[in-house]
Amino acid sequence: LRAVALSGLALLSAIGLGATSTVSAPPAQAVTALVAPGTGTPDANVIAGYLENARDYYMTTTPCTAANDCNVVGVNYPATFWPLFFRPRWCVPGRCDKWDVSVAAGLNNFNSQLVDLLATTDEEIVLFGYSQGGAIVSDQLRLIAGIDPALKERLSVVLIGNIDNPLGGPWTQLGFLGTIPIVDVTTGMPTIVDTGIPMTSVHFEYDGVGDFPLYWGNLPAFLNGLAGFWYVHGQMLWPNGYNETGLPNGYTPAELADQMNPDLHPENFRYDSFGNPFITIPTRTLPIMQPLIDFGKAFGLSWLVQPFIDLVSPALRVVIDTAYDRELDPGVPRYLSILPFNPRLNLVEVAQDFVAAVGEGVQAFLDDIGVRAPAAPVREASAVTALVAGRAL
Repeated sequence: LRAVALSGLALLSAIGLGATSTVSAPPAQAVTALVAPGTGTPDANVIAGYLENARDYYMTTTPCTAANDCNVVGVNYPATFWPLFFRPRWCVPGRCDKWDVSVAAGLNNFNSQLVDLLATTDEEIVLFGYSQGGAIVSDQLRLIAGIDPALKERLSVVLIGNIDNPLGGPWTQLGFLGTIPIVDVTTGMPTIVDTGIPMTSVHFEYDGVGDFPLYWGNLPAFLNGLAGFWYVHGQMLWPNGYNETGLPNGYTPAELADQMNPDLHPENFRYDSFGNPFITIPTRTLPIMQPLIDFGKAFGLSWLVQPFIDLVSPALRVVIDTAYDRELDPGVPRYLSILPFNPRLNLVEVAQDFVAAVGEGVQAFLDDIGVRAPAAPVREASAVTALVAGRAL
């Protein structure tokens, strides 16, 4: 259905963009950002803080900033995913379309607004997509891949938690299916990166939508990815009118900005062969541990639960990370593998990292319970050491 929607809109796009040669454009205003929100947000324009956070958190490298009075506009669409009624606002009476239907409606609206801006203004335009909105913008990129390069110079793209992420997006990893029946999800339509339009992709580490493990045979990593969907993915634009809790893992906006600065944290950046950055924000707490953390807080047992979380987390993180391949080109789509770990890893180094992580966990556990690890004994100088020292004198 997504492919059908693309072919149907191609003519609309061509007609609208052709109008640029005949319409006299008014003077450029600042910048407009078109925002395709995530599932559960059919109208981002009425959610306090949603659009502002999209701009201030993730569009800092684009022309759209608060300082230049950027006009941030939410693109309305169903934003549903039948039958996931257990997620807030994802499937409610009167608004519960299947995935492909929702994405197609979003693409129709997004394309119409983009064509109008391109045809009637000479503004710079940022195309922004979050989660399901990432699928909409990905489809939009296919529509405009062949437009006049002069028009492309006015465009830039920002995707966050993108479900069509070429490397970590589940719909990309399941691309060999073509479609997921019953729920009607078209797979295998990853975001294209060779359009000539600058693109920035951002996701939090272990986000189950934008950073799912490549090697699904690793059960801890698979479960951690599912937990990342629940506990990390939906918080990328918090706090807002939906929730005042804040960004994932207690990040402040200033800390997030630092993590997205390549001069401060180059380790968070990978680039595809066209120079587009893919930014992975480190996750401080393994998502799979969050239910235990919440349990401890709910029942006043954090004092008991937290030491054990700190004990196992470092070693568990090493195991989980073996299901990822951070050295691959992030712009090249890849299907999932049923292997339990990345076969390109140096297993000797992994074993060394695991042993070190076990020690780190033990130390954290002892610190939590107020027990200091014994200091290393002071060894008397050996005969060889004494001899060397004597020669130095």
